[in-house]
Amino acid sequence: MDGGGVNTSAVPAGMVLLPAQGSVADAWTRLEAAVAERGLTVFARIDFAADAAAVEMPLRPTRLMVFGNPRAGTPLLAAAPTAAIDLPLKVVIWEDADGRVTAGYNSPAWIGARHGVPEELRARLQAVEQLAAGPARDQREASFSGSGGGRTADVAGQGGPQVKHDVLLQEIASAVQHAADGARIDFVFGKGVRAALSATWRAPT
Repeated sequence: MDGGGVNTSAVPAGMVLLPAQGSVADAWTRLEAAVAERGLTVFARIDFAADAAAVEMPLRPTRLMVFGNPRAGTPLLAAAPTAAIDLPLKVVIWEDADGRVTAGYNSPAWIGARHGVPEELRARLQAVEQLAAGPARDQREASFSGSGGGRTADVAGQGGPQVKHDVLLQEIASAVQHAADGARIDFVFGKGVRAALSATWRAPT
């Protein structure tokens, strides 16, 4: 399915939503692999669509994984017992009515603030961010458009659909504003964001 943009106006408080590539099953497979790679324990795998089908009710593909590491989570619960309502960590992946697939999780910062988790323990919540990026990643071609300085940028590349479009476009706009005619500009986003894109721009005709 199309991993298009997420309707950020509909994002529940405290959640982070990422557009996922492929089907729910594809995204789920990448999440499973990411969790296994880190050696985490999977406490539950819930296929809501399968459960709905069992009672003869329709539901678009929707899956939830609950995972964690007792060594990391126990100190959190000892310091902030109410955090148990949001732990272990969870990622939900679903398909909407337009066929778009999304991965969602509770923001580590939101969990920490909600339950008053001591600052020195909040880093233990961060794993969900890297793991949730897995369903949003694949090697299909992605393309975007942006403008800057009266010029238009055409961008294409592999991977990185978790890169926010507005951030990407800001980078492109800044680059094309100072580029020579016909220049080719390579974008590589660091800090854990896996995207290597190439952009060529054209002057307005």
